[in-house]
Amino acid sequence: MVYLWLKSCWMNRLTLAVMIIVFLQAFPALGEDKKISGATQDAKVRTLTLADCVMLALQNNVAIRTAYLDRISQRMFLRVAEDKFIPQPSLSFSTTTTSNYNTDNTRTQAAAQDAKFVTTLTLPTGGAVNFTWDNPANKPDVGQDYGYSSGWSVTFTQPILKNAGIDAATQSVRQARIAEEQAVLDLKDTLTSTITTTVTNYRAYLSALRSYDIQVKGLETARQTLETNKALIAAGRMAQTEIIQTENDVANQELSVITARNSIDSSLLTLLQTLDLDRNTRFLPVEEPEQKVSPPSLQEAIAIAIKNRSDYIKAVQNLDLANLDMAVKKRGLLWDLSLVTGAGRTGTDDTYRGAFGDQPPGKSNWNVGLTLNIPLRDLATESTYVSAKVAWEKARINLKKLTADIGIDVQNKLRDIDVNYRSYILSKKGRELAEKKLAIEQEKLKLGRTTNFQLVSFQNDVRNQRTTELQALITYLNSLTALDQSLGIILNRWNIAVKREDVDVKLPETEKKAANQKVSAKAE
Repeated sequence: MVYLWLKSCWMNRLTLAVMIIVFLQAFPALGEDKKISGATQDAKVRTLTLADCVMLALQNNVAIRTAYLDRISQRMFLRVAEDKFIPQPSLSFSTTTTSNYNTDNTRTQAAAQDAKFVTTLTLPTGGAVNFTWDNPANKPDVGQDYGYSSGWSVTFTQPILKNAGIDAATQSVRQARIAEEQAVLDLKDTLTSTITTTVTNYRAYLSALRSYDIQVKGLETARQTLETNKALIAAGRMAQTEIIQTENDVANQELSVITARNSIDSSLLTLLQTLDLDRNTRFLPVEEPEQKVSPPSLQEAIAIAIKNRSDYIKAVQNLDLANLDMAVKKRGLLWDLSLVTGAGRTGTDDTYRGAFGDQPPGKSNWNVGLTLNIPLRDLATESTYVSAKVAWEKARINLKKLTADIGIDVQNKLRDIDVNYRSYILSKKGRELAEKKLAIEQEKLKLGRTTNFQLVSFQNDVRNQRTTELQALITYLNSLTALDQSLGIILNRWNIAVKREDVDVKLPETEKKAANQKVSAKAE
């Protein structure tokens, strides 16, 4: 019975050894300890800092380029709206020939030409001035001469009650200007989102590389332990069956190395997609400093967020627009009383020169009057006012809620920074202690004073603690970025200025050139 049990154990060990040999042949990189982290050992692969990647993302990202294309139509929309109080002139020309049968069976062939100049000026008071200069020429029949006339007229219309006042007249312009400001805020949000995504993806790539190194070192340690076990077994100081635990640990670590390698490729492709670079581009990230950053106090942070966050600025603007719209709609409930005035002169003659000159001063026609329209039932207008009032109330509530939400969000971000930094310090201390425990346990194993299972367990603890420390550091750094995003100061942090007239993102030339040179010199 004992013989069969030992034979079964040896067969299992032989099977496991064959599987490991086949595995190493299929993945030769895992069989060479010095080449296992070849991506980090290749001297030809260039390095890119976090700032380099941010510069590249701002230059290449598709969402940013699309946002700047949208700015072309957005600026044109504002230009059209601001042109409202500029005179709108127009010229028109027409020529007509008619042929009609008369009741006496004769035919009349008439001709007419006209040249007209018209301009309209909309006033900020809600009124309008129209000027027309008309110069028609008519020929009653073929055998008759042309008759010419030339005249001008000016009309002025000014609402006194309904639709009167600067608010009603300038509402569309103010709406367009605020829409332009919000379009710039949307562009800033796009830039902020791109920078934040780039920073997060960059750190994810860095984390994947460091996790890979941790797993590689863990594999090396497991293999060294396996060799030590073999030596102890050969010396008769360890039972043959105890080596199975170490062999299993080696196999698990080889699998962990493969998984970590896949994480590197996945995170790199995600980052390259954000940077809009070729998928075959290879580069190494650079470690960020680990020093503690002192965030502002809660009250200071809330004040910064209120000043810089685009959602808060938009909410204030939307409340102003809703208040303006409610005032205009309320005035629209009044009676429609308007002042209408006009003046003009017209001259006629057989020649155009004579018609133009037949307009002596003091013989102008003029008129002045009032028009009043009293709606007896106008639920539609009343409905628009009610809707505007509801929209204003909702905008006011939204602003109040957003203010409270910003305070909570900022407070959470500040707490996350404090907790994440303490977690990082504790995880770092835990890793150091785990390494000391492992060193002691290795010495005890050489003296035969511990079990192989205990040693493997301590090795796993070290790997887990190193991974925990790495993730704690990345989480802490990301929490700093999350606070900057919550405060709306990401662009300020990276010295990115956004102006209405910009057609592309403005970047520091030295940093932009450096990033481009590093990518252009990359090793495939």
